[in-house]
Parts: sequence; C-alpha cells; structure tokens
Amino acid sequence: MLATMSVPDRLRNALALGVAAAGIAVVFPLAPWTATVQGALPPWLARALLLAALVVGAWLLRPHPRWLPQTRWGLGEATALAAGLLLIMEPLAHTLVLQTIAWKPHAADAGMVFADPDHQLEPGRFLWLAIGWVLLPAAIEEWFFRGRFLPWLCEHVGRPSAISITTLCFAASHGSYTQTTVALVLGLVLCLVRLHTGLLYPCIAAHALHNAIFLALGTALSASWLLMLACFLGGGFLVAFAVSYHDRPVALGNRRFALGMVLGVVLALGAWPVIGRAHELAWCAAARELVLRLPGHREIGRRLVAMDRRGDLGQRRTEVLIEALAEADAAPAHRRLYLVGLLEPAALPRVLRSSDTDAQLAAALDLAADGSPRARTAVYQLCRLRPPLFAEVMRLLGPELATLWPWETWHKRVVGLIALQRGHRRIQSLRMLLAGHLYPDCQPGPALLRMPAASITPRLRYIMRMHLQDFDILLEELAREDPALAAAWRGA
Repeated sequence: MLATMSVPDRLRNALALGVAAAGIAVVFPLAPWTATVQGALPPWLARALLLAALVVGAWLLRPHPRWLPQTRWGLGEATALAAGLLLIMEPLAHTLVLQTIAWKPHAADAGMVFADPDHQLEPGRFLWLAIGWVLLPAAIEEWFFRGRFLPWLCEHVGRPSAISITTLCFAASHGSYTQTTVALVLGLVLCLVRLHTGLLYPCIAAHALHNAIFLALGTALSASWLLMLACFLGGGFLVAFAVSYHDRPVALGNRRFALGMVLGVVLALGAWPVIGRAHELAWCAAARELVLRLPGHREIGRRLVAMDRRGDLGQRRTEVLIEALAEADAAPAHRRLYLVGLLEPAALPRVLRSSDTDAQLAAALDLAADGSPRARTAVYQLCRLRPPLFAEVMRLLGPELATLWPWETWHKRVVGLIALQRGHRRIQSLRMLLAGHLYPDCQPGPALLRMPAASITPRLRYIMRMHLQDFDILLEELAREDPALAAAWRGA
C-alpha cells in the first residue's frame, strides 16, 4: 500500500500525523512536560490548541474508504445503537474512573466522588457551553480519530491494531487521568460503532451525548447509583430499538423490540448487582483516599452533607468514611473531628484523642460556623465528651452561642454541659451565662436551678445568690416541684 502512494501523499500524511501528535502531546497527562504546560497555559487554551491540531490533521490525512463495510444501517438506527452502547458503558467507565482516583487522588477530581451541590447550568452560558464543550469537541475529535485516523490505520495495520491505536491516541488527547480513563471506554465503543455501521455521524452524536451528560449532571453520575442504573437501562432500551428495527419491517421490528426489551431488562437487573457492587467498592476506595489526603475539609464536608440530604451517601458509605477517619494517624485531628461530626456526631468518640485539645477546639469552632443541625449536635457531642472544651467554646463564641444553640430548645443541654465542668471552668461558664454575655435576652436562672444536685457546691450557691435577685422566689417555686433539689440549693 505504501509503495502505491505518491511522495506528496506520504508527505501530507506525515505532516498530518505530526501536527496531530504535537497537539496531543500538549495535553498528554503522562508526559514529563505536562506540569509545565498546564502551569503556562490555561486549560481552555491547551484544549483549543489540541482541537486546532486535530482539524489540520483531519484535513490533511486522506485514507481510502474501501475498508468501510457496505451495511444498510439507517442514520437513526446507527445513532440509537451508538448512544445505547455508550450509556451501557458509562457505569463501567465511571467505575474505572473511581479506581483511578483511588490510585492517584487529585484535588481536581474530588467532584467525581463528592458531587458539587451548587453545580447548575447558567442560562446565559448555555449556548457557549453547548457549542464549545459539547458539539465542537465531539465533531472535531470524531472527524479526526474515527473519520480519518481509524480508516488510515485500517489500510496499513489492520482493524484490530487500528482499533487499539486509535483508542489509545484518543485517550491520550484528554488532559487528566480521569478523563483519559473515560476516553478509553468511550473511544473503544465509538471505534466499534464506526466499523460496524460505516457511519461517522452516529459517533459524533454519541460523543456529544456523553459530553452533554457530564455538562448537565456535573459529576453526580459517579456519586449516584440511581443515575448509573438509569444510564444502564436507557442504554439497553436504545440498543434493543436499534437492533430490532435494523433492516426489518415495522411489524416484525415491533415484536422483536418488545422481546428485546423484556430480555434487556431481565439481563440488566441480573447484571446490575455485580456492576453496582463493583461501583460501590470503587467509590468507597476513592472517597477514602480523598478524605484522608486532600486539603479543603470544609468543602468536602459541604459536599458530603449535600449528598446525604439527597440520599446518595447511605449508611455503608458513611461507615467506610468514618472507619478511614478513625485511623490514628491517617489525617490531621482537626480534619477527622470536623468530617466525622458532619457525617455522624454519635461516632465522634471513635476519632477523639485526649491529646488533640487544640484540634478539638478548632473543629468545634468550624462546626459552629457551619451551623447545620448535625453540626450543632457535633459541637455538643465534643463539649460533652471533653467538658473543659465547653468553657473555651463559650469564651470564643460569646453571643454567637445563642445562634448555635437557641436557649428555648437547648437550655437543658447547656445547663448539663455547665454541670459537667469542674473548678474554675464551671464558675467561669456560670458567670458568663448569668451576666448575659451569652444569651442577653433570656433568663437562665430557672434552668440553672435544675442543675443536678450532685454538682451543687457552696461556691455555686454563692454565685447564684449574687447574680439572681429573685433567687429565693425561684427556690420556692422549685421546692413545689422538687423539694430535694431545692434543699440542696439551700445547703440543707
């Protein structure tokens, strides 16, 4: 074949492959110069250079079309086949992505595991995103890789090698480990569709569908098993449609489609436990590495709380994360306490260490700043487990404690924390509360008088008498409800 090519054709093909290779080398994640390029060029510019190189390569490379099969696939049937196979392979691709993150965690990939709750499409940017991130990359990449490069390789090295080389080069043109992993699966499916149908447009449509899924759902697809199952079933529906109506009358296609859908659902539901189990294990492995190694514990905590509210976290995932954080030296103490407090406040004793006093205070203040119901409970749990911590929290928060723990609903627990104090810390906390520094608009006297009798000391009686002008009146009311406790306050 090479002997029949003229010199200009050889030069043109060599130039096409060289330009495309240079564009791929700019974004290839394993190249030694990748970090330098990523630091010098913004991501959109590096991507634009790659697309420009692929356009030049596709324009110069001219394969002979004799390799294409002479099938009678219609455009709609072929597009349904390509889109269906892509959706079926999405769970596998995302499972491989999660395994890649577990192997090499990176801050930019955190969204693949912990979906961003704020991800949404801005209406003003929709047209730009649809063209610049969905349609244009799909059209250009498919034009070069499946439209030019794949048939050129089929001419020279045969179909099996052509599929392998095209898939690897397509994966190398994506600038991160996670994107490369997804591109391996996507490229293999699209190469098979191109060879089986002989059409390029279905490959472009399926590629654009893949980009649109990522754009619309963000990275929630990897975090939600329900979305993964929906992709699996939707892909089976499209494949059954394409195969049933391909080159058959409509009446016969209807019967085959109904039978195919029944078999497809049965097979999908039968295979899903295995696929779902593999995906769950991969998610847990990736999440474990991210919560232990990546900075930004507040952002991770925010995403975990959002996933829990949507029902994407679950008891098993929560337990895996708590077990990872419970390791003594796995992560900074502050990070462990903060994340476990947001996940499950009752599990805080498993990660609490007696030597982590500074970390306990920092975690308590971060949780107080979060302000969610679970964070409020976590601060209370920390103060209950480490009573000296409560005095520091009161001193640093001051009037903000009324926002964290409203007196109307939290007064019994606040009084209980004061009762747990010892020595000067209890006196300090009591004085701050009685002086109105913490709850300016509340009268804490009646609640404080219901403190357990075992915690009442002469010093405590003296302070209560000094700060409460109606101390005797309150004691008379208390005596009607609990004479023994009132007697303890009188010192009897």
